[in-house]
Amino acid sequence: MNRIVVFTDPYCGPCGMVKKYFAHMKDERAKDIEIVSLYDDLEYARKYGVTRTPVLIVINEKGGMIDKVVGGQPITQNIRRILEEYHGKN
Repeated sequence: MNRIVVFTDPYCGPCGMVKKYFAHMKDERAKDIEIVSLYDDLEYARKYGVTRTPVLIVINEKGGMIDKVVGGQPITQNIRRILEEYHGKN
């Protein structure tokens, strides 16, 4: 199954907006989005080329990145498409 991961930073305003948006989504699939602090797992972030926040990536079951969205507004504008396109697909 694909994984949806969002890298955040506790001092990033757009990151807070994205987390709040996900918390208020009425779509049950939003609960499966993994929120990772960039600084808590730098190696994980580096693996996918993440150097700033917020960044949403979609990872396939082989660990390859298949989609990436950078920035708070682009993430919130595209999350429904991402969930439709990638959630639950192998």
